Amino acid sequence: MKIFLWIVIGLIALPWTVAAFIAARLSRWMAEGMASGSLGRDSAAWPQPEWLPPWIDPVAMQLLQQWLLDGLQTLDALLPLFGSLLAWMVPLIWLGWGFGMVMLIACGAMLHWLITRSEARNPVPAN
Repeated sequence: MKIFLWIVIGLIALPWTVAAFIAARLSRWMAEGMASGSLGRDSAAWPQPEWLPPWIDPVAMQLLQQWLLDGLQTLDALLPLFGSLLAWMVPLIWLGWGFGMVMLIACGAMLHWLITRSEARNPVPAN
């Protein structure tokens, strides 16, 4: 039962880690675009990250870039603020990931302890 518990914990931790990695990479990519000053009019010409095409269709990415361009043109005065906020996003994403992992491992440890305690009270008879 304990092995099953830790397999489940690992299966929960895997997508949690992958999601944090993808969010951090996208946040870093956006921060680099803002730092280079290429957001405003040039955002539609941003090169796609090399790891993105298997996940998002290039046509959909172009539509997303056009939507982003329209939105950024209306928020042009706030771009420096957004750039500084995005610079903080990567560490915040990983802090959130770390907090989630600590909570997941703490729950796993508590369940492990409860299973051990239950097994000690109700031993399984050997055949």
